[in-house]
Amino acid sequence: MNNDYKRGDVINDRLSSFLLSSGQIHARSIRFIKQHVYKLKTEHDQNYILKRHTHEQQVKQQRDFFQQIKLPHIAKFAVYPNGKEWIYDTEGGLWTITPFIKGRSLNYAHHNDRVEASQLLSHFHNYARHIHVPQPVKRQIFFMKWLHRLLSFKKTAHIFSEYGYNTLFHDIVQTTERHIQDLAIYPWEKLLSDAERNGLWIHGDVASHNFLKGDRTYLIDFDLLTQTCQLYDAIQLGQRFLPYIDWDLETLLSYDLAGNHKEMWLAAVIVPGDLLREWLHKLRKSDVSDIPELLSELDRVWTKRQKFLKEATNMIKSS
Repeated sequence: MNNDYKRGDVINDRLSSFLLSSGQIHARSIRFIKQHVYKLKTEHDQNYILKRHTHEQQVKQQRDFFQQIKLPHIAKFAVYPNGKEWIYDTEGGLWTITPFIKGRSLNYAHHNDRVEASQLLSHFHNYARHIHVPQPVKRQIFFMKWLHRLLSFKKTAHIFSEYGYNTLFHDIVQTTERHIQDLAIYPWEKLLSDAERNGLWIHGDVASHNFLKGDRTYLIDFDLLTQTCQLYDAIQLGQRFLPYIDWDLETLLSYDLAGNHKEMWLAAVIVPGDLLREWLHKLRKSDVSDIPELLSELDRVWTKRQKFLKEATNMIKSS
């Protein structure tokens, strides 16, 4: 325990020295939050989030975007006392500072927080248009990510087989493949082209911890900021709401996330890409002894999701 504290003191001392020499910022305290993210308090009691980045083009894109968007509800980079927008460490990492916002993360288990998130995301999308930056970062279209997740999911087939869940495995794979194929009938390329022409942007990671409720609700952490079809954010948000509304279609539709593209949005939301993500994430973090419980939970969730899948598919067919 003492060695851990000493190691933390050494890291903080090095960070303090680095910040002073490269950014002329005097650190009174530095507190670890998560990997590459710290809370920084200066000698003048100013509080910042200090973050290390590894991709310079992503940081530049965020800077250029922040300079153009007029929405006050987002956490933007600050400038170091010596005027630098970011500073470089000896390994090529970039360090930014963002004013610290006191508040709590939204919790999608609460209806009011879901409303808050959906309203702020819509507000953000209204402002995140007609913004153009040099060499925007290109990312995969969302259903290509799902295909890669599906390939990773298929590699876990032996786990399902070993514990007697073969039927569950094949049902998830076949359902995912079928619904991804169904997306091909929609004009995704046109929406992408329109977004690039009109300078439309998405946040890219609408997890509840990226909505921070303080004196107002803010969007934070723009590492996945992308110039693309804004429906992608709405698809992800809808999928993130589902477990907290017991996969109830009527409740999901009440948040009006899709705008003029309800059918396309719903056709994408029903693809269980979020379920694949959660399975792979939990599997990486778990021990072998946890696997029976993980499989039992996945089976329970999948069973509850069937009613939503059936209702949503019928709605799409009748539209």
